[in-house]
Amino acid sequence: MQTPPFALVMRRTATVLSVIVLTLTLVAAVTGVLLAFYYEPAAGRSYTSLQEIANTVQNGELILGLHNYAAVEDLGRWEVTRDRADVGAFR
Repeated sequence: MQTPPFALVMRRTATVLSVIVLTLTLVAAVTGVLLAFYYEPAAGRSYTSLQEIANTVQNGELILGLHNYAAVEDLGRWEVTRDRADVGAFR
């Protein structure tokens, strides 16, 4: 069995990473819009606002969790994609 050429593997990896980044960005955007309906960015009220979202809004804890996960993972995937671009893997 032949192994695929290195360039093909790099292109496929780049495509998969790009799809992951796009999906996580969309999840963060959609959950951010949902959170914006209930979030109050007042100086002394922001933490209380997040607690109210988590405890009183239907599926609020799930929405907060998805938003946090998507944002953290999205930053990590962007970093991996940027590092790959630095070494010329996208050529």
